[in-house]
Amino acid sequence: MFKKILPILLSLSLVLGLCYINATKINTQTITVREEKLISDKINTDQDNLLIAYFSDLHYGNFIDKEFLNKIVEKINEFEPDIIIFSGDLIDKPNVTPLNSTQENELIEALSNMNAKYGKYYVLGNHDLINADTKAKTTDILNQGGFIALTNTNIILSTNENSSINIVGIDSSVSGNPDLTSAFAGINTNNYTLVVSHCPDTFDDVLDYNFDYMLSGHSHGGQIYIPIISYFKRESGCMNYFKGKHEKDSKTLDITNGVGRSRLNARFLADSEIVLYTLVSSKTDTEA
Repeated sequence: MFKKILPILLSLSLVLGLCYINATKINTQTITVREEKLISDKINTDQDNLLIAYFSDLHYGNFIDKEFLNKIVEKINEFEPDIIIFSGDLIDKPNVTPLNSTQENELIEALSNMNAKYGKYYVLGNHDLINADTKAKTTDILNQGGFIALTNTNIILSTNENSSINIVGIDSSVSGNPDLTSAFAGINTNNYTLVVSHCPDTFDDVLDYNFDYMLSGHSHGGQIYIPIISYFKRESGCMNYFKGKHEKDSKTLDITNGVGRSRLNARFLADSEIVLYTLVSSKTDTEA
């Protein structure tokens, strides 16, 4: 009996060993670039190919070092984005393991080196909002890095003389204070509208508002994603929406896996990713 079971046990051990190496050695050094098209009749033809680079959940400090951070910067700049958006959790557990001055300067320099024609924008995540000190430190670093806060507010971003898009920022539903009325105040409803909020469960709250596409992070896509088991390990802020894309009322929620790691220095079936969104006019898309 044992002789029959032994090959199975050896095979299982080999598979588990390979999964472990993949999760801890390979995936921790890999950044995936996911490319998406945002197609709408609200997008003017002169906005075709406007490129937005989106990343979230950096968690700088414990597992993410300067080398990996610079990989992220190089990868984003490689595509020469017009807009860069970051949706929170800049530092990993800043109340427990705060960055030293060298790490802070590394982070400011890296953020400053990210280039975007029409600006760089951010909302905060739950790690950024643990207390007043962590919020102030994170905000200061992002501001020094040239990023503009979109906390419960929006920007009507002109891409040329006749065209613009709306970017709406909503505070994190975990540890923050979302104010949707303020966030959507004064937007141009004729424009294509992006919503950015750290926690994906905010999606249901904003469905009554005028927008087209929502960007979120927070869940890390599970980070170590094990089908079925990961379903029962959801946390506040991503209980209803945990991974991937979701559509309701002709509006889309897109949850990124994020680029960083927290708690464990591993990723499995949830690659670190930067997302590139290309705007496309539906008229252009039809003609193509």
